[in-house]
Amino acid sequence: MRQWRTFLVRFLLGVWIVFFSAFLFVTVSEARGIQAGPITEVSLEAVGSVREVALPSRIFTCIEAESQTQCQAEIQGRPLVLTLAASARNEVSACEATYNGQRVGCTNNDFMLGAMIQKTFQIQDIGLSPQQLKAVRRKYWKRNMLLDIGEVRLMKIGFWLSIAAGAIAAYFCWHHVNLSSSRTLNYLTKTLVLAISSLGIVFAGQLFFMILFLSTGFAD
Repeated sequence: MRQWRTFLVRFLLGVWIVFFSAFLFVTVSEARGIQAGPITEVSLEAVGSVREVALPSRIFTCIEAESQTQCQAEIQGRPLVLTLAASARNEVSACEATYNGQRVGCTNNDFMLGAMIQKTFQIQDIGLSPQQLKAVRRKYWKRNMLLDIGEVRLMKIGFWLSIAAGAIAAYFCWHHVNLSSSRTLNYLTKTLVLAISSLGIVFAGQLFFMILFLSTGFAD
């Protein structure tokens, strides 16, 4: 019985580590707010049953010239070009876009990340079919998955990961900490250590995930 219990706890700990590592990797690698440059994110408007498609800023190559910036990326084998005109305060005030040489709609959808303005743009009427948009979504699935999950559910995932870590710590403390030869005193000290360690880990986990989501732009 003891061996099965130990195996189960180790198995659950392994699952937690794998899930946490994957979640951390996807979130950090697709951070919205830490890339330098004039663009934080570009999205293609929803068409039919296909949701809005987010494009990461890293795929755009930008060239600054006088009062405007031109950024280009390849979407489905054709160039998407954004021309951003800056205002007197060096803030983007207008966006023009072409796809494969044809003019398409471009809307500035800035959002605040702390004290910083993040530059996001939506492209309309690009002319891609739902199947093509789905292909673009699959190519950048990590970012689109995180945006589909949304801020509230991301925070819930962080909360339950913290709770799981606290529960594992509580189990470890209960079964592996012996601080007194007295059974009653040992019971009390184990309870105290269990409460402090598990609650501390839950609190630290919540703080960690809050900082993570704020710094990566998936919460504001």
